[in-house]
Amino acid sequence: MRVRATMWGLAATVLMLAIVGLVLSPRGPSADEWVDRALAKQKNKDFAGAIADYDRALTRKARHPIALTNRGEVRQIQGDLAGSIADYDQALEIDPKHGLAYMLRADVRRLKGEYEAAIADYAKGFQNGVRYPEAYKNSGLLKQARNDVDGAIADYDNALKFDAKSGVVHALRAQQRQVKGDLEGAVADYERAFEFGLRKAVVSYNSGLARHAMGRYAAAISDYDWALALDPNYIAALGNRAVAKRDSGDFDGAISDYDRVIDLAPNSAVAYNSRGAVQQARGALAEARRDHDRAVEIDSKYALGYMDRGILRYQQKDWAGALADFRRTLDLSGEDVDQVQICVWLARSRLGERAAADTDLKAFLAQRAARVTPALADQVLAFLTGDLNESGFIAIATSAEAAKDRSRACAVWFFTGVRRLLAGDTTAAREYFQKGLAADTPTSMEHWFARSELGAL
Repeated sequence: MRVRATMWGLAATVLMLAIVGLVLSPRGPSADEWVDRALAKQKNKDFAGAIADYDRALTRKARHPIALTNRGEVRQIQGDLAGSIADYDQALEIDPKHGLAYMLRADVRRLKGEYEAAIADYAKGFQNGVRYPEAYKNSGLLKQARNDVDGAIADYDNALKFDAKSGVVHALRAQQRQVKGDLEGAVADYERAFEFGLRKAVVSYNSGLARHAMGRYAAAISDYDWALALDPNYIAALGNRAVAKRDSGDFDGAISDYDRVIDLAPNSAVAYNSRGAVQQARGALAEARRDHDRAVEIDSKYALGYMDRGILRYQQKDWAGALADFRRTLDLSGEDVDQVQICVWLARSRLGERAAADTDLKAFLAQRAARVTPALADQVLAFLTGDLNESGFIAIATSAEAAKDRSRACAVWFFTGVRRLLAGDTTAAREYFQKGLAADTPTSMEHWFARSELGAL
């Protein structure tokens, strides 16, 4: 009897332990184990299976920020942006320092066009220790879109700390440096982008613009060449290569590029007008006139087309035609009209309306807001209206600014020559026009005018 009792007691003890074990240890995997299974399925792109396993994890533990964040990411991949946002919100309510949830929510908000909220989330993610180069790049792109140049550059700087060989980020930072006027920095970044294999047409084109703005015409043309090798019909690259060739004195090359632009865009008033300007620079006035006529025929409201045709007519001594075009330019242009007003004065003075031209120019100057830093146009206006004497005006031609920008010297010598010519002093006028040509700025309006005036003396 004692033996049976002992055996019965042992069996009862074993049964009791089994029952206690069932109560203390739930059946199946834990929440963390379900998360691990879900992650494996997520990596294998079994998104439906991953969602199901994250659901099971959250059944085990409803306040599981990792499961919520990961499920939100899968929902985002599947296009359920509202569902993913809901998961990230809940994860961050549980753990306000969950950096990854901020980052992923930022990505969704960016996709939804909620840029300010996305920028704020990226910042929170960075503050909480999640620093991915892609996140810095995306944050920089958003800041770039809202014209926060310094903020974008700072984000691209951080992205490059983690991935110094990212050609894309170097190119993006180059663009922003370009916008800021840091052309040296921009060119350095473009060179790094090329070094790391990013030779896209648009990047080569942007690099060309930066070098062109620095006066590095050969390097700019090389970049435009790259862009056109990658995209032979890249009209902007063709047009800007034409400008670089013109600025470097290769007028034939510029004409050839504009010919190609016109082949691609036969109704481009800008292309015809630009080719006409090169024809003017090379002295082919008849060809230039055809192009300028065609430009305003295509676009009768193209202010620059009328302005350039007016300049050409002035060169041809067609003072009345020039005046009509300059006045049409004034009718169409509502911005900086200083140069146009000066040209109106020139044409009227040559038509014998000097006194009336002086009066109207003074009236224009009186109602025009003064600049904090006077530009060359201010000095020309002051000279033409008698507020700046000849010696003071000529001093500009020998200034440090004129040494850097010879077009300033050319303008001074031309307008001084015009004043002398209108006063009947052809000897002094000839001398000043010759000095204007010696400044060697063959693409400037004043150079063209000085050449035509000198040819008529």
